[in-house]
Amino acid sequence: ITGGTSGIGQAASLEMINQGVKVVITGRSKEKGEEAARVHENLNFIPWDMANWKDISKVVDRLEPLDFVVLNAGGMPTEFQKNAQGVELQFSSQLFGQYYLIKELKNKGKLKKNSRIVWVTSGGMYMANLDLKTIFENPKYDKVATYANVKRAQVTLLPFFKEEFSDQTITAMHPGWAETPGVSSAIPKFDQKMKGKLRSPLQGADTILWLL
Repeated sequence: ITGGTSGIGQAASLEMINQGVKVVITGRSKEKGEEAARVHENLNFIPWDMANWKDISKVVDRLEPLDFVVLNAGGMPTEFQKNAQGVELQFSSQLFGQYYLIKELKNKGKLKKNSRIVWVTSGGMYMANLDLKTIFENPKYDKVATYANVKRAQVTLLPFFKEEFSDQTITAMHPGWAETPGVSSAIPKFDQKMKGKLRSPLQGADTILWLL
């Protein structure tokens, strides 16, 4: 599970552990990930910022062949930023980074036949048509609009992913509006207005678990 140290990714990982599944999570927060691994016997943590593509091979080399992959990593940087390859940070982590991860897993024989891959997108994608012009330069960068664009791209590309990963079941879902640390920090006014009215992280993870 990418982005498994908090929010929906964390909720999904804990529920899978409760069902007897051995889980590996990745995330940017080394402190949160290592603490989770200490507390839960069946959980392992690999620190990784998914915008850092040069580490993908090293991450994959640490993994056993997988039954499930949940592509959940998120985040909304306030300012326009690029990764080392010159791609906007949300696109480089949440679209390209996750695609390169499953591609490397496949190339190295780490995806079992009939394994299941779930892209966690967002209802925010309904606010955006796909715009490819802002992947490399975006003088009018808006973090929420960019997030919606990335999530739209994930779903738009799903038919192509299904062709490339024909030995796996690859799907996409969105969790509805859930109350998570990511929502609180990225869109605080929305979070304050909707406090107590949103789904819990576990409720947000329900379709992930059903698809797996």
